[in-house]
Amino acid sequence: MWKFILVVPGILYSLTLQAKAQDVATLLENNAQNASNFMLDLNTPTAPGFVVIGASPKSVADPGNFKEFSAHTASFVDEGKLKPGLAISAQPFWLFNRDMTLEQYAGVDRIGTDVVGGLSKWERVIARTQLSAASVEGNKKNGKTGVKLGLGFQTQLIDRQDPRNLPAALCLVKAWDGHAQHAVNAVTLEIIKKINQEIDKDPFVDRAKLEKEITEKAYDDLKLPIYDAAKKECEKEAEMRFLRSPSWMVGAGAAGLSNDGKIDDLSFDGVTFWSTYRRPFGSKKKALVFFVKTDVDRDFKVAGNRTASGDAYEIAISYALEETTWKLDATASYQTRRFDNSRFDDDFFKYSATAAYKVKEGVWLEATAGTKANSKSNDENFGLVQLKTNLSGVLKKIAD
Repeated sequence: MWKFILVVPGILYSLTLQAKAQDVATLLENNAQNASNFMLDLNTPTAPGFVVIGASPKSVADPGNFKEFSAHTASFVDEGKLKPGLAISAQPFWLFNRDMTLEQYAGVDRIGTDVVGGLSKWERVIARTQLSAASVEGNKKNGKTGVKLGLGFQTQLIDRQDPRNLPAALCLVKAWDGHAQHAVNAVTLEIIKKINQEIDKDPFVDRAKLEKEITEKAYDDLKLPIYDAAKKECEKEAEMRFLRSPSWMVGAGAAGLSNDGKIDDLSFDGVTFWSTYRRPFGSKKKALVFFVKTDVDRDFKVAGNRTASGDAYEIAISYALEETTWKLDATASYQTRRFDNSRFDDDFFKYSATAAYKVKEGVWLEATAGTKANSKSNDENFGLVQLKTNLSGVLKKIAD
């Protein structure tokens, strides 16, 4: 990427120190090429585990930036009661490919030549696949509190928003390049100054040991500040690309239900399939999101505390106003439920509004409220508050 030559007349500058500076330059270059470093926090993601068990009353599962490792804690209103939920999501691909470069991820280098070991289109789809497990408190029956469990996955089949694509990679690498060159030169000058000061105090000091002690910490501490500076420089460009780019996501999962909250009482509660297409239009802050979902062999609440088994089909459209630090949307959906061994079906509309805000990097707060119209079930009004936390930093420490 870049090489530098530092000339400092009248200052002691040994070959050992010069070699160390070049080693650090190489280290920074390798980190600039690491694809797992470039997962920008530009959107609040949806946990597929929550979608499977219907703990996302908004209906629409938003496409967006998946995180390597994230946690969603939720409190939702069901039958007028506040119930807790927890979802853990991860992208398994990055557990085993942490040294992959941006060019390998894109499959081509900056001049368009195929890269040896580069990913194909479908391998990048696998890299964008997110797995999730979720649980929420179920209904109380015979004095016992039930639990709903969901296991699901979702992936983005087309995603120009991916911050690891080639356009984003070129910007981030170029920005890293400039910041790294400036930082290494500045720190090298400071190291030389400190070494000379120590030698002036004690001409017989062990020079090799002194250089090692001073340089290792100074250079090793450069990586994070340089990455942060490069990321901020390119976030605006990534933001424009994110808000203006379409995305298509598909997902599936299976649910389980325990009426008394114990694992040995866990029973199968159907499978779920869904798909979301996001299309920006007009202003860069506007988008329409189309959503379809199917639940098969699921137990649904009906009038009173009764349940009925059957299938459900849902279509929804969402109008969103969004920035990379906040999002507002209004959603309308139509759902039909077909119960087994029953001539009574349940067709209804559902309306909701959602507000999401990025409290700080990697932490989103999202609130949803809504109502059902013409439903035979007894949960006409609903709400959900989620705290979504990016735990990729924890994951990196575990992987390293």
